[in-house]
Amino acid sequence: MTDVAAGEAFLAVNDLAFRYGKGPWVLEGLSFSVAKGRIVAVSGPSGRGKTTLLRLIAGLERPTRGTIVLDGLVLSTPRRVIPPERRGVGMVFQDYALFPHLSVAENIAFGLFRRPRPERAARVRELLRLVRLEGKEERYPHELSGGEQQRVALARALAPAPKLLLMDEPFSNLDGALKAELIADVSRLLRELGMTALVVTHDSDDAAAVADEALRLGAP
Repeated sequence: MTDVAAGEAFLAVNDLAFRYGKGPWVLEGLSFSVAKGRIVAVSGPSGRGKTTLLRLIAGLERPTRGTIVLDGLVLSTPRRVIPPERRGVGMVFQDYALFPHLSVAENIAFGLFRRPRPERAARVRELLRLVRLEGKEERYPHELSGGEQQRVALARALAPAPKLLLMDEPFSNLDGALKAELIADVSRLLRELGMTALVVTHDSDDAAAVADEALRLGAP
């Protein structure tokens, strides 16, 4: 992964280590930096801590050792963790984690409840256009294809305009032409928005198609 000078680092992970209780280390001594607007593919064998890394950056886990800094703000240390909702970090989970009882529009607007209704509606319309789901805002998750569900999950994560986007195996549930189309759309959209992103993937072809650079965890 390309080295980033300290003054240019937008995301900085320093000597990060994590384990559950007294169990084996899931991550140990991990350090890397990401410049603003770069898309990084996180790859490596199963069990090497790829998803755990995203959860630590999102604030869903507390590091055993090390620090995580985003845009100059210390997000996590072993003693202090800023809550997920105050981090400016969006996350797309592998299983999409859509609310089945909410429509497409309601899922996208879920994190915008503090904004005035006209502003929420305008933001939802903008995101529907960006992820190419215009006309499907009243549908429910079970009425959508896998690719469409992933687009809704992406739109929901982008709705609050996060500083950093995390995506956990976003293409693993898709195949063939649908997968290729979604990869192309995600790559286009992230670059159009100038988004800084970490994308976990086990597929080297997916990594090459979507990312600017790569971070590999574990053995080569």
